[in-house]
Amino acid sequence: MAQTRLLLGARPEGLFCGSARRPRKVAIPPALQSVGSDQRTNAAQIETALTSANPGLRTDALAVTCASGRVDEVRICFNKDLSFRACGEIDRGGCKVKSLSLPATP
Repeated sequence: MAQTRLLLGARPEGLFCGSARRPRKVAIPPALQSVGSDQRTNAAQIETALTSANPGLRTDALAVTCASGRVDEVRICFNKDLSFRACGEIDRGGCKVKSLSLPATP
Protein backbone atom coordinates (compact mmCIF):
# COMPACT_ATOMS: atom_id res chain seq x y z
CA MET A 1 0.00 0.00 0.00
CA ALA A 2 1.31 3.37 -0.97
CA GLN A 3 0.88 6.89 0.26
CA THR A 4 1.60 10.10 -1.63
CA ARG A 5 1.98 13.54 -0.14
CA LEU A 6 0.64 16.48 -2.12
CA LEU A 7 2.51 19.60 -1.13
CA LEU A 8 0.26 22.64 -1.56
CA GLY A 9 1.99 25.89 -2.36
CA ALA A 10 4.98 24.04 -3.80
CA ARG A 11 6.37 24.49 -7.28
CA PRO A 12 4.50 22.26 -9.78
CA GLU A 13 7.42 19.90 -10.30
CA GLY A 14 7.64 19.38 -6.55
CA LEU A 15 3.98 18.72 -5.83
CA PHE A 16 4.36 15.03 -5.11
CA CYS A 17 6.67 12.89 -3.09
CA GLY A 18 6.66 9.24 -4.08
CA SER A 19 6.37 7.30 -7.29
CA ALA A 20 6.65 9.24 -10.54
CA ARG A 21 3.49 7.47 -11.76
CA ARG A 22 1.24 8.77 -9.00
CA PRO A 23 1.09 12.48 -9.92
CA ARG A 24 -0.89 11.70 -13.06
CA LYS A 25 -3.53 10.02 -10.91
CA VAL A 26 -4.49 13.10 -8.88
CA ALA A 27 -6.08 16.18 -10.44
CA ILE A 28 -5.32 19.35 -8.52
CA PRO A 29 -8.28 21.74 -8.59
CA PRO A 30 -7.55 25.19 -10.08
CA ALA A 31 -8.25 26.86 -6.72
CA LEU A 32 -5.34 24.91 -5.22
CA GLN A 33 -2.98 25.20 -8.20
CA SER A 34 -2.43 28.93 -8.14
CA VAL A 35 -2.91 30.84 -4.92
CA GLY A 36 -2.21 34.54 -5.50
CA SER A 37 -2.08 35.55 -1.84
CA ASP A 38 -2.32 33.85 1.52
CA GLN A 39 -5.85 32.57 2.10
CA ARG A 40 -7.81 31.26 5.07
CA THR A 41 -9.31 27.80 4.69
CA ASN A 42 -9.83 24.59 6.59
CA ALA A 43 -9.07 20.93 6.01
CA ALA A 44 -12.67 20.11 5.01
CA GLN A 45 -12.63 22.71 2.21
CA ILE A 46 -9.38 21.33 0.78
CA GLU A 47 -10.66 17.75 1.03
CA THR A 48 -13.92 18.73 -0.71
CA ALA A 49 -12.02 20.44 -3.55
CA LEU A 50 -9.81 17.40 -4.07
CA THR A 51 -12.61 14.82 -3.89
CA SER A 52 -14.73 16.86 -6.31
CA ALA A 53 -11.87 16.99 -8.83
CA ASN A 54 -10.95 13.29 -8.48
CA PRO A 55 -13.65 10.68 -9.12
CA GLY A 56 -13.24 7.77 -6.71
CA LEU A 57 -11.28 9.79 -4.15
CA ARG A 58 -13.08 9.87 -0.81
CA THR A 59 -12.27 11.87 2.29
CA ASP A 60 -11.24 8.68 4.13
CA ALA A 61 -8.39 8.25 1.61
CA LEU A 62 -6.72 11.59 2.33
CA ALA A 63 -5.73 13.88 5.14
CA VAL A 64 -4.68 17.50 5.30
CA THR A 65 -1.87 18.08 7.77
CA CYS A 66 -0.99 21.39 9.37
CA ALA A 67 1.72 22.99 11.45
CA SER A 68 1.62 26.30 13.28
CA GLY A 69 -1.80 27.16 11.82
CA ARG A 70 -0.71 26.62 8.21
CA VAL A 71 -1.52 23.91 5.69
CA ASP A 72 1.50 21.63 5.64
CA GLU A 73 0.61 18.85 3.18
CA VAL A 74 -2.13 16.61 1.84
CA ARG A 75 -1.57 12.88 2.16
CA ILE A 76 -3.39 10.56 -0.25
CA CYS A 77 -3.38 6.77 0.00
CA PHE A 78 -3.26 4.38 -2.95
CA ASN A 79 -3.36 0.66 -3.52
CA LYS A 80 -0.50 -0.87 -5.50
CA ASP A 81 -2.60 -0.56 -8.67
CA LEU A 82 -2.81 3.21 -7.95
CA SER A 83 -6.49 3.16 -7.09
CA PHE A 84 -7.44 5.26 -4.09
CA ARG A 85 -7.84 3.41 -0.80
CA ALA A 86 -9.13 4.30 2.63
CA CYS A 87 -6.38 4.79 5.18
CA GLY A 88 -7.65 5.53 8.64
CA GLU A 89 -4.12 5.75 9.98
CA ILE A 90 -3.51 9.05 8.17
CA ASP A 91 -7.13 10.23 8.20
CA ARG A 92 -7.12 10.15 12.02
CA GLY A 93 -3.95 12.25 12.06
CA GLY A 94 -5.42 15.00 9.88
CA CYS A 95 -5.53 18.63 10.90
CA LYS A 96 -8.34 19.60 13.28
CA VAL A 97 -7.66 23.36 13.27
CA LYS A 98 -10.76 25.28 12.16
CA SER A 99 -8.96 28.09 10.32
CA LEU A 100 -5.73 27.51 8.41
CA SER A 101 -3.44 29.68 6.37
CA LEU A 102 -2.94 28.43 2.81
CA PRO A 103 0.23 30.19 1.66
CA ALA A 104 0.48 31.90 -1.71
CA THR A 105 2.03 29.90 -4.52
CA PRO A 106 5.56 31.15 -5.28
